[in-house]
Amino acid sequence: MTGDGDGGPLALIATCRYRASHAAAGESAATPTLADGTQMSGATREETEYAVPAGVLGLKGPVEKPAPGALPLRGDLAHIALAGTHLAAHYVIPQVRVVGEAGAGLRIAPRDDSEVFAQLAPGTRFELLDVAGGWVWGCPGPHGPAGWCRAGELAPEGA
Repeated sequence: MTGDGDGGPLALIATCRYRASHAAAGESAATPTLADGTQMSGATREETEYAVPAGVLGLKGPVEKPAPGALPLRGDLAHIALAGTHLAAHYVIPQVRVVGEAGAGLRIAPRDDSEVFAQLAPGTRFELLDVAGGWVWGCPGPHGPAGWCRAGELAPEGA
């Protein structure tokens, strides 16, 4: 996972933590503030239907491991919507983007030699969960599929 200071994955995780710590106070999460009081540069976000789950989360027994790419779930992070059903080190509230005019091919690994296992049509909603170099990892929604595609395959932000 990388954090580039531009509202990347670490900013998304910080936003998730910010929302959790400020939700009870009824504060807005439009511009998250770090623990030292500084505001996160470039971290303003469009509100989505996802929120940090309230209360104590607990898993109730074993869950069958999904096939790679089936759900937005990796060992290191998962979509926030999976917080009550799947265990991950971090849960991320996605940054909502849109697939660009040429469409996007989802891959299991962020490499050109990794086989495309799903094709997303132009204009499809893409919930961005992680960024690594010129690659982004995400999904059309919390039920998958999830995979890596080139960042250039997404429409420019605000388009």
